[in-house]
Amino acid sequence: MTSISIKQARKLALIGQHLGGTQTIRGIKGTQEVIENIGYVQIDPISIVERAHHHTLWNRVFNYEKKHLDTLVEERILFEYWSHAAAFLPMRDFRFSLPRMHAIREGQRHWYDKNKKLMQEVLRRFETDGPLRAANFADHSGTQGMWERSPIKQAIEYLFMEGHLLVTRRVNFQKIFDLAERVVPSGIDTRVPSISENCRFLIESYLTSNGIGRATDFTYLRKSINADMRTVIEEMIESGDLMELRIHKSSHTWYARPNQVEASFQRLRQKRVKVLSPFDNLVIQRNRLEQLFDYNYQLECYIPANKRKYGYFCMPILWKDRLVGRMDAKADRKTDTFVLYSISFEPRHKHDDLFLRLLISEITSFAHYCGCNQLDFSQIKQKETKLLLQSPIADH
Repeated sequence: MTSISIKQARKLALIGQHLGGTQTIRGIKGTQEVIENIGYVQIDPISIVERAHHHTLWNRVFNYEKKHLDTLVEERILFEYWSHAAAFLPMRDFRFSLPRMHAIREGQRHWYDKNKKLMQEVLRRFETDGPLRAANFADHSGTQGMWERSPIKQAIEYLFMEGHLLVTRRVNFQKIFDLAERVVPSGIDTRVPSISENCRFLIESYLTSNGIGRATDFTYLRKSINADMRTVIEEMIESGDLMELRIHKSSHTWYARPNQVEASFQRLRQKRVKVLSPFDNLVIQRNRLEQLFDYNYQLECYIPANKRKYGYFCMPILWKDRLVGRMDAKADRKTDTFVLYSISFEPRHKHDDLFLRLLISEITSFAHYCGCNQLDFSQIKQKETKLLLQSPIADH
């Protein structure tokens, strides 16, 4: 079994995530390339700074523009479906969403109980009227609230999860659905993969986007295929398509493609501090994050205010091959101001002039991307951090 250092392991993870070097990928083609390489981009409605899908791509694609995603969806290069959560996915990989769709058709529960009669009525409406959004249906249920769904919305959601409907486009972030056969291009493979094919796809796509992984990473939120996954892993090791790795001080067995391990000897060309989305692909698997980066992270907007340690929307801060802190902020677009509530650093992180300059530069660039031209540090309570951010170095 090959052994690598924790620094090499981090390097493989960052390179796979397009976070290990300068941004040379650009434009709409670059946006497509990144999503196809990292496998998906999570969609999240929280826009206290910037929506997760845009934030994630902005960190990877030079001069990224929000319209790139809309164009790629409308051109059927991307589609919306479920990864571990709602996501934009490469259309070329459409067939590997079919196992989940078929499982839900066959009875796997998705949040609500099915109303099959209402689902049939809604589906017939799409067949006759074409693309529609939920608001086009009369609904007098009186339900309200972030986590509630009316019967019509539940029916549409189930039809979507079963693969009968897909999102054809969004207008002002509102989903417009249509029949799947009208959305999926005719040249796309729609054969349901075998269990073995699906396991192999999960392994290969995971290693493309993350560099290294454990068996539990490949089956993340897919526990029903654990035994089949073990069989495919053994087959791929025997054929030479997969190799086992031991990371120094880790008790786990890790896997990588043989040609990927060479990248662990390269130097990272990272010249930016990066403020990551809480839903960034690098940080979404918390256990893996702690194993590789020794970084314990929780998004605190889902816990009561009196239990928060770092703030409502604390975002990880990446510098070189380490996650060195977290930042809580809000883009107040009414006042054109990017408000910083706190910046906290890991105990092992030591500031230097270069890091501080790059941090301020990144915060400023991100504020501009969020539509703000002013920075407000006045809310920061940590005396040391406030002094650092208001120092001559920061002004420079």
